[in-house]
Amino acid sequence: MEDRGASDIDVVQHARPRSEFSDWVDARSQMRIDPEAGPGWHIGVQPLDDGTTAISLVLSHNLIDGLGLALVIVEAALGKTRDLGYPLPQSRTRLRALGQDARQTARDVPQVAKALVAAVKLGRKQARDRSQSDRVPAPRPVAVEPDKADEVVLVPALTIYVSLDAWDARANALAGASHTLAAAFAARFGERIGRRRADGGTVTLQIPISERTEDDTRAMALSYARVSIDPTSLTTDLRDVRSAIKKTLTVLRETPDESKQLLWLPSFAPKRTLQRMVARMPADPDQSVFCSYLGDLSSMIGYPAGTLADFQN
Repeated sequence: MEDRGASDIDVVQHARPRSEFSDWVDARSQMRIDPEAGPGWHIGVQPLDDGTTAISLVLSHNLIDGLGLALVIVEAALGKTRDLGYPLPQSRTRLRALGQDARQTARDVPQVAKALVAAVKLGRKQARDRSQSDRVPAPRPVAVEPDKADEVVLVPALTIYVSLDAWDARANALAGASHTLAAAFAARFGERIGRRRADGGTVTLQIPISERTEDDTRAMALSYARVSIDPTSLTTDLRDVRSAIKKTLTVLRETPDESKQLLWLPSFAPKRTLQRMVARMPADPDQSVFCSYLGDLSSMIGYPAGTLADFQN
């Protein structure tokens, strides 16, 4: 299928109250995107009654990850473009496109075969781990009714603005760094919403680690680190958090992540098969908290219209 790209930028002419900004963000997040057939992204511009203008960019995570997105926004502000090697729209006949795609599929078959083997190994490993674990049995997945499979779910969100100087000062005072303070905040939040594990009182963080290099054009250039943190003393000392994250990252670098091979499967599996696979997956027994941290980004990311933005979320 061919992605014809997003339509023109959606610029609203009338101003909206600043107090309704979050409602506008929620509305933009529910607008349809489709990474396969398109549009895979959309941009909206909304003037507010306090004289500011909000800009929203929504896109599929199947197209790019957070750090990659930050990179291409900066490149766009600088006028830099990339040649990804894709043929231009309507530049191939249907027969030629089918032939080229068939050859590419044939080249990818060995990777898919490896992915199937990896899936079997991971399934057996998870079964062994569950049978040998003394933890409370993992909750079973909730059955989804067919007519509700595509129901829109509006995820609650909360935005907090913190001075960068105040954030860094607090991290230093606790013998940590900016990223460890973010992890500590996530762990404490996890504790507040009941995510402590039953076998030791720790909170499990799932932290995405970027593997993107300068000329890397992969959509998802990530690994995921799982770190168990005791949230008890996080408001007074971050050294244990720093040590736990450092140890986990060392193991991650030294141990190949077999689950990455599974990324080859979605492109070849029918949609109905993928839905069944997701529905049958057991819930995470640790009820981990996802903690994503992009770090200090270039100031150029805040120049969507040629002047520096007041806030960047």
